[in-house]
Amino acid sequence: MIKGRLFFQANVFRDDFKRKALLCYITKPFRAGKRKHHSNAQECKAIAKEIAKLNFNVDVIDYDALTSVNYDQYDLIFGFGDVFEKGFEFEDCIRIHYQTGSAPAFQDYAEVARCLEFENTFKLKALPCRTVDRTWPRSLCLSDAVIVIGNRWTIDTFTNYRNNVRKINATVVQRDFHKKSIQELNNGRYKLLWFSGKGLIHKGFDLCVLVIQQLKDLGVELTVCCPDAEEYLQLAQCIPNFDESKINFHGYCDPNSKEFDLLAKAHTFSIFLSCSEGQSTSLLQVAAAGVIPIHNRQAGFDPIDTRLLLTSMQNDQVVARLRSLMALDELHLASLSQAAADRIAVEHTLRSFSETLKTHLQEVLNERASQHSYSSLQPS
Repeated sequence: MIKGRLFFQANVFRDDFKRKALLCYITKPFRAGKRKHHSNAQECKAIAKEIAKLNFNVDVIDYDALTSVNYDQYDLIFGFGDVFEKGFEFEDCIRIHYQTGSAPAFQDYAEVARCLEFENTFKLKALPCRTVDRTWPRSLCLSDAVIVIGNRWTIDTFTNYRNNVRKINATVVQRDFHKKSIQELNNGRYKLLWFSGKGLIHKGFDLCVLVIQQLKDLGVELTVCCPDAEEYLQLAQCIPNFDESKINFHGYCDPNSKEFDLLAKAHTFSIFLSCSEGQSTSLLQVAAAGVIPIHNRQAGFDPIDTRLLLTSMQNDQVVARLRSLMALDELHLASLSQAAADRIAVEHTLRSFSETLKTHLQEVLNERASQHSYSSLQPS
């Protein structure tokens, strides 16, 4: 235990194989009584299961654990973080680097640039809060393979470091969602949902506020779902002409809750203007409920319709695009809503994640076996 926190789970499936794998990610999903608050919990368990299916005993360690590891015992190391990076100093094994976002160096620069933009606009100091302290260069450049959550845009942020980066889609919390009715789509036509985690400047909250200010004639409202009330209040005080009657802070909302269902019913559109993501699970989660996602390329998500992709962050162009989308007739809105829900139901399920990962793992093992004549690496 480090700082009162468990950091290691040995042989999580109690298997008895000859080979061992170390998953450097998070241990919380494997501890009894821990709820799945985020899609990374179910993805982490899926990764462990797919590795185990290839006849490995799977140990799991927190990616940021401050402890020594006996790397010599492992035939496969999968994951990221300091624990993964340090493993290159030890015996040779198969190493698969896993990234849940864009390349760390790219992400850090993007957020710094975003904070400078905020400072220039509002004449107020803003410091980045989502930067990665270490960029893990050995993991990026020396691993046998790199698997990244995201789309083509996300993959392109890694091209300075290596070729042949493998892609995988993020997942959402899976459940049955209510199909939005024509009346609900009409009622929520001028209501935007901003659903996200921490890092409001990183994820473009201030840009959304400026857009709302230019849509007063339509009576557009923005509902803000994020876990950090303090960060929200600080920004609300910084942004001139912040209209609390049109911008409503809701706080954290569990995607498994009735509260989430009510929010999804009340809003026809969501908006997300991040500076860098692997694939925004917040955006995916509301799209799964039929809320039409409006976003930029940096969200790491291919648009449901080209009209929903914001190619410019210039305020007047974003405003013009929102006006045109909000003017669509009911049938167009219904079509976009259903297309969003359908896309997520096919491409962002735990099943599709597991199938894609299985293919990637088998390819890497086959390539390594071919290169080094390690026939024993093939599952029996």
